[in-house]
Amino acid sequence: MVVGLVRQELLSGVGDPRRFAQLRDRFAAFSDESLHTADHVRAAEMSNMCRSQGIQSAAIDILLCAVAERLSASIFTVDSAFEAYSRHLPLELFVPRADA
Repeated sequence: MVVGLVRQELLSGVGDPRRFAQLRDRFAAFSDESLHTADHVRAAEMSNMCRSQGIQSAAIDILLCAVAERLSASIFTVDSAFEAYSRHLPLELFVPRADA
């Protein structure tokens, strides 16, 4: 399962049409997780919690945090913003090692 926003972001970063098609086809094996109104409301709550701690959050990032919380899923990321969020939100991150 993958959130459609993640699929879109990954594919948007691929300029080569052949590589785009390969990645698109590999991701076709994963169904899309539906977003719910409650996800958006929880994302707003999470954004407010972060802001109260001096941490600005991108709307898409924080929506992914809300969905991950609902699904009890880890967030696979190399984006350090999620580390800042995780200090104040109930998130589990999977951050690949730099030497891997």
